[in-house]
Amino acid sequence: MKNKLLLESNKSESLYHKAIKQLIFKSATEKNNPIIEKSLEKHFGNRRADVYFKLKSGEEIVVEVQNSKITVKEIKQRTEDYNKKNIFVLWILHGMG
Repeated sequence: MKNKLLLESNKSESLYHKAIKQLIFKSATEKNNPIIEKSLEKHFGNRRADVYFKLKSGEEIVVEVQNSKITVKEIKQRTEDYNKKNIFVLWILHGMG
């Protein structure tokens, strides 16, 4: 399974981080959802989204799972980078790292 291999291949991420990404990704398989495309670790130039969804409406959403320390400045910069591409960002900040 390609997506499972992607999760296993990124050794810098904690098991917790990988589990959250996989849970979010798998939740997109429910019936009658508006998602037409989904991907783990999708690249957008200098950014790599943890999870990516494209909706039937054409809107794009990335989910960023942040388990380690991050500054507000970095969150704002990443969000702005995605927003410049008309991509919405959902941040999941857990703080176990």
